[in-house]
Amino acid sequence: MNVDVKVSGPHWVTADRVELYANGRLIREQEIPVRTGDDTSATTPPTGIKWEGRWTIPRPAHDVHLVATAFGPGIDKPYWKTAKAYQPTSPVWRAHVIGCSGALWLDCDGDGKKTAAREYARRLWEASEGDLSKLLSSLSGYDSAVAAHAADFFRKASGSLTDAATREAVRDAPPAARDGFREYQAAWRATETARSSSGE
Repeated sequence: MNVDVKVSGPHWVTADRVELYANGRLIREQEIPVRTGDDTSATTPPTGIKWEGRWTIPRPAHDVHLVATAFGPGIDKPYWKTAKAYQPTSPVWRAHVIGCSGALWLDCDGDGKKTAAREYARRLWEASEGDLSKLLSSLSGYDSAVAAHAADFFRKASGSLTDAATREAVRDAPPAARDGFREYQAAWRATETARSSSGE
């Protein structure tokens, strides 16, 4: 299916990269060529349009939401200089601007409803009756966002994410299921470490 994206902005902002996400996962990205003020080529977009283009992506078998984001260098002019972050996470700071579309829901399963990744995961978890192998197998055809939610259901039902049997099952799972479980495990471990260090 075709996805048309347009990056707009005022003349004092520059965009140098555009990205497309499906269910929070990056699926396309492209550098935006920097144009000079005297660029009058036929491909130069009209004023206010930084970039526009079309991406062709495989049609998912399940509902997804798409979000486009655009990035550019921070503004260094005195009339609107990009401020530093109030809570920096690093002593190294690079100013940038960002633009983001709203979420565009696609009813890819054709049921006339907006079904979130977590709802798909809940259905698959319940159908698996707690069987991890069955759950992982059923995730074939779904993306890693659905798999990450499925991992959450599995863990909250007292399933271990770190024992040998789980690691082996995940290693042999379909790629999106494997990625989703591993991403969830890494995020869960980071959360537990942060809680331990804060005394919670």
